[in-house]
This record gives sequence, structure tokens and C-alpha cells, in this order.
Amino acid sequence: MPCELKLTPASQTSLHLRHGDWAPWRLDPEVRVLYPVWPYRYEVDLDRCTSSAEMLDWIIQIAEKEWASSEHGGDDPAHNPDGWTDDAILAGLVRALDDVLHPQAYLCSCGTSKRLSRRSIAALVRSAARIERRRGR
Repeated sequence: MPCELKLTPASQTSLHLRHGDWAPWRLDPEVRVLYPVWPYRYEVDLDRCTSSAEMLDWIIQIAEKEWASSEHGGDDPAHNPDGWTDDAILAGLVRALDDVLHPQAYLCSCGTSKRLSRRSIAALVRSAARIERRRGR
């Protein structure tokens, strides 16, 4: 069955609907990385997310990190004052990647692999950073 992708222009989409809760993840647009504010500074290099496989590799790397699991104090208020769980860490990363890189449109729409240039990634990061500044993040 052919895939029909219907895109809504960003100008017609609410900022609230487009950018979700990233839990501990923040965007550093100067160096184009996502990083968690807790428990460690671990950078996801957006310039290396030029394909869906490379983006998935980052997600799996985080999923396998001990600090992204409840066994490493994720449930301990002394180590995790904001109460983020391992699910929040992973879900926040996925939402951040979705909000910044729009992978459904640019990396894997209709199950077809695509590639993003570093120039395109830089433009997407600049756009996301403007939205995040408006949201106060």
C-alpha cells in the first residue's frame, strides 16, 4: 500500500503541539548537541544523525547506559531530584530528536531511508533553538 504523507507547514502548527516534554534533555545549538541536565553531561551529536540508522544508534546507546536506568538511582530522590525515570530519559530523547530533526519527514518517511546533510541539520537546529527560546528552555 503506498504511503501518503500529508505535511502541515510549521507556520500552521502550534508551538505547543510541536515541541513536547524533553525531560532532562536540552539543546545546545552552538555545537548542535542534545544533552541531559541529569545525571551526566552526555552529548548526542546531531551532526552525526544524517541517517535513520545513525539516529537509532544514539537512542540505543542511551538505552544501554547504566545512568539511564532506575538501577542507577533513577528512583532515588537524592540522585534524581526531578524524579525522571529511565522511561522519561529515553522518551525525552526521542521527543527531542523528533522536535529537532523531524525524522518522519527527513530521515525515514514511508519506511524509506533518507539522508540529512550537515547543512540541513544546522538549519533544523537553528529553527528548533528559536522555538525552545520562546518556550523558555
